Amino acid sequence: MLIIFKRSITQSSDKNYSEELISLDLEHNTKILKVKQLLEEITQIDTCHQMLFYRGRILEDKEQLNFYNFEEGHHVAILRRSIICTCHPK
Repeated sequence: MLIIFKRSITQSSDKNYSEELISLDLEHNTKILKVKQLLEEITQIDTCHQMLFYRGRILEDKEQLNFYNFEEGHHVAILRRSIICTCHPK
């Protein structure tokens, strides 16, 4: 199933932003945490900083894609959380 992830990128020097679209072809039983790990490789956003939204719902790491009744080609929003990340301890 093809899912398109949409990430807004803001420039700190001004109020302009652009959008990045990332397409992933995934199996229906893929866990959200695995999706975040794939997105981390592409976006360089740690999994613990990612929030994924689909149809107004936050996607939970433990769930599989089929839990959310994704429709092929629909967009999933990627937001970056500003929290202390513990997923990559130093």
